[in-house]
Amino acid sequence: YRIISNTNREYFEISIRDSITFMTFPFFVNLSNNGLYRIRFETNGCTYFSADLNTYVSGILKVNKLDKAARIISGTFNATLFKTDCSDTIRISEGRFDMTY
Repeated sequence: YRIISNTNREYFEISIRDSITFMTFPFFVNLSNNGLYRIRFETNGCTYFSADLNTYVSGILKVNKLDKAARIISGTFNATLFKTDCSDTIRISEGRFDMTY
């Protein structure tokens, strides 16, 4: 979540289903409009959401580590999001996550 101004805020979210625990790490997921994950980006009153049929999503998500005992997940990603009724194409490059859940 990032506040740009009083009227403009950006919000970004990636979620992954728990079924990845059976994968061998590291592993890659091709980002598309369906799969093990959801990606959402909100800016300027426009929401790009991978579950929305009007949003086009492409990219790669790499999960490097999943430690269920310590509850840590880490990886990298890049993505392109386009929505027919939004004016911008969102391009994310060299995204990284390393977080507890």
